Amino acid sequence: MALDATVGGAASNSYVTQATANTYLTSERLYITAWTNASSQQKDQALIWATFLLDVSFEFYGTKASTTQALRWPRFGVLDADGYPILSTIIPVLIEKATATQALSLLTSDRTAEPAILGLGISEARVGPLAAKITDMAVKELVPEDVQALLIPLGVLKPGASQGSATRCCSRCACSSASSGAPTCA
Repeated sequence: MALDATVGGAASNSYVTQATANTYLTSERLYITAWTNASSQQKDQALIWATFLLDVSFEFYGTKASTTQALRWPRFGVLDADGYPILSTIIPVLIEKATATQALSLLTSDRTAEPAILGLGISEARVGPLAAKITDMAVKELVPEDVQALLIPLGVLKPGASQGSATRCCSRCACSSASSGAPTCA
């Protein structure tokens, strides 16, 4: 799938182009080896997936600027951190930075992977002669704290959206979705 960062576009799938993400990450961030080592296709995939995760994980303030736009931004009725209106014809810089940062995080590790047993850092357990292997792999946040911090002025994280695994909508089917998405039974 080709990356489409058209503002308000009906087929848009990213809030930021690869070039803009590259400029932000290489000029403002440290520890970006995963980004610089990724192929162009991997960067596009990470930006598309990052955009999707932000859209399903946050309840953004205001309303979508158009009923035909594919993504949740641009929006009407949103103020920046200083109380000034954000134009409904742009993607705010904080959304662009959050998307790039989320993409970097996705290239670094699979944030949607199932955590260790119960998410408590237990990767092995035996019952007969009782044994457990404790690891540092606790639940990874689907949206890392640095991304959440960027988006504080623009919306709130949906309940359960910080969990790092996909969830099934019910026990009867094989469908799954991001933890805050709306699954459809297959």
